[in-house]
Amino acid sequence: MKARAQYKKGFTIVELLIVIVVIAILAAISVVAYNGIQQRGRDTQRKSDLQAISKAVELYYVDNGKYPMGGTSWCTQISNTSNGYKAGFQSAIAPYLAKISYDPQYEGTPLGYFYRKVSDNSYFLYAELESSDVADDGFAGCTRVNSENNEYDYRIPAF
Repeated sequence: MKARAQYKKGFTIVELLIVIVVIAILAAISVVAYNGIQQRGRDTQRKSDLQAISKAVELYYVDNGKYPMGGTSWCTQISNTSNGYKAGFQSAIAPYLAKISYDPQYEGTPLGYFYRKVSDNSYFLYAELESSDVADDGFAGCTRVNSENNEYDYRIPAF
């Protein structure tokens, strides 16, 4: 009679599989949420960077009566480290902004920050956001790196 009273202790294979599946689902949900948080954080950084650059450009305008760089329809990719024009733009606004920030993910790619002088009295700053995608903003007259069309989602002054 004692033999019947003895039970083996442990988990069945079905119970173990259920626990493994639940853990996998929770892990997948947390990875997706974490990636979304990172994207929104980088987008916030991009907007903040362009606002700081915009303030420096506006201070340059107050002191000089025109926006930085010569001519009109002038454009540079601020975050392309191999771009020689970037140095001219950087030296022009250096008294107003000690260090130009670069795109947190796209530095040196066709999707970095762009500065475009439309005339002595107008300019645009552009950034590509990760969390949204809008139609091409008509960013014509600017050299596109690697001949890629850029569809910028954020612009100062606003669209």
